[in-house]
Order: sequence, then structure tokens, then C-alpha cells
Amino acid sequence: MRLNRPAQERKLDPRETPLSHQLGTLCAGLAADARVAVQLRAAQTQTPKTKTKTSTVQNHMLKVSSDPVLVELRAKYPVADSPYAVCFNPGLL
Repeated sequence: MRLNRPAQERKLDPRETPLSHQLGTLCAGLAADARVAVQLRAAQTQTPKTKTKTSTVQNHMLKVSSDPVLVELRAKYPVADSPYAVCFNPGLL
């Protein structure tokens, strides 16, 4: 996916909403997903001596390499999304 596209390219091929908004809703969907929370809770163990929690969850990186991948991930981790603010207007570029 191209980031920081030149104005001419954005004018010729505008996105429905800015990429930052799309990625933000994906992050919100990940944060709100109950399956992710359950995995994190299940991976936390409490050690009897120190009573501190340690996590055994491995970090995973999601690679969003194209618009179809982004659509797929947003469908997998949905979140209530409101329309983008009116202040975004590709015609103003």
C-alpha cells in the first residue's frame, strides 16, 4: 500500500476514506475483539511466590499489504464505525 501519495495520485485514485481512518478502525477492532482479550487472559499466569502476572503471549504483526487485505482484516475484526468527518474532501487536493 502506498503511503503519503502525491496529491496528483490521490486525485486520480482517491480512497473512500483516508488510510489512517481505515487503519484506526482496524486497531479499534483488534482492541475490542473478545477473542483477543480471552487469549491474553488465558496466557497470563500468576506466579505463587511473587504474585506478579507474566504474559506468555507472543507478539504478532499484521501485515496490511493491499486494500483487499485491509478489507479482509477489517471484516475479521469489526468495530462500530461512523462515517468519516465531512472535512475530508478529495476534491480539495
